[in-house]
Formats: sequence, structure tokens, C-alpha cells
Amino acid sequence: MYWRIKNLSPEYLMRKYGVHALLGASLLLNVFLIVTRPQSRGAMTGEMQVSFEQFARQVTSHLLDTSYITFPDSVQALQGELDPSVLRRLQAEQKLPPSDIEMRATVRQFVDTRRLSAIRIDSVELGDPNEKGLVPAQVTGVVAVLSAAETGPSDPVPFRFLYLLGVHPDTGNPMVATLSE
Repeated sequence: MYWRIKNLSPEYLMRKYGVHALLGASLLLNVFLIVTRPQSRGAMTGEMQVSFEQFARQVTSHLLDTSYITFPDSVQALQGELDPSVLRRLQAEQKLPPSDIEMRATVRQFVDTRRLSAIRIDSVELGDPNEKGLVPAQVTGVVAVLSAAETGPSDPVPFRFLYLLGVHPDTGNPMVATLSE
């Protein structure tokens, strides 16, 4: 039988196996890049996004609630939803009653005037978590107040709150770390 002896030159090997070699090298490079990529720390799951959005709506409603029926419950709820520093700042700015005596006086004033508030939240926009793990949230909408002391409902007043939302270290519940208007 006749055996033909081929001359294996680099040019011949490149033509025959070049595509296979490039494909293998590309595959190894991609596997290496996937394994060594940094973990995405700031990724929020869909469940977390919904939870933070609902929480931002709830806190905004509690902050703007001046209805004589629900005002005490809203202020009580804010005790657990706001960071203590934010709570102290709002009390110092007279946006929340700082003591029980002032709380009762405010409620009495709201009852006497039959004050009601209507809050409409138009949008809640959540951002990506920052390096500390806090999620920025912007809540916009309008609030209108109706009182027996006034002849008709007040004109709706637009609002915009900017929150940094985090998770309470002890309870694991969402909380407002910072607040700006």
C-alpha cells in the first residue's frame, strides 16, 4: 500500500485548524472574564423594589397626614419608620409634635376645625443603591386640606420628597435614613 507523507507546515495547520483554535481561545477568555467579574452589590430584586416603593408611599402619607381622625396614628407610625436623627430634625422644625402635650393640642385643634387632608402620590422613582446600601427614592404628588374653618378646600399643593431608604439593623424593616424636601 502506498502511504503519502504530508509536509505539515504552520500555514497548512492554520488553514485547517485556525478557526477551531480561535473559537477555543475565545471560549476560555469568556469563561475567565465571567469568573473574575466583580459581584454586583447594588442589584435590587423586584421584590425589594416593590417593598421600598410601597414603604416610600406609606411614609409620605404619614408625613403629610393632617386629618383629625388619623393624625395620631400617622405620627406614631413615623416613630418606627424614620431614623431618630430625621425624627429629631422634623420635631425641631415643628413639622412633627415633639411631645405628647403638643400632640394632644394639635389633635384637639384638628378636631375642632374638622381638618381633613387628601394626598395624591403621582410617582415614586427609586434609584440604584449607593455605596452604603441606601436606596434613593423621589416621591412627588399633591396634597389638599379641607377644614371647617375655611370656606372650601384649599388649592392642591405640590410636594416632592427625596429619601434615602435603608434597612433597620435590628428589625430588618425599611426605614428612612435621610429626608429632604
